[in-house]
Amino acid sequence: MLDNKEISAKIKLLCKQKGITVKYMTEKLNISRNLIYDLEKNNQYLKSNTLEKIAVFFDVSMDYIVGRTDNPDINK
Repeated sequence: MLDNKEISAKIKLLCKQKGITVKYMTEKLNISRNLIYDLEKNNQYLKSNTLEKIAVFFDVSMDYIVGRTDNPDINK
């Protein structure tokens, strides 16, 4: 499983792949704008409901975001 810094890097990568900013994602999902900063500084852990919102937004599995699998396919 990934640590907080690696999870924040994964979220940033997903944003880049989708051609959006982290700020745009947080606004669309109505989550803290400081999410990535807090994860990187280990000030906060990703709550399951926030993780689920992010996974649905990017159409990937929650396991992919946290590093339990390298396959982003939600049906696998």
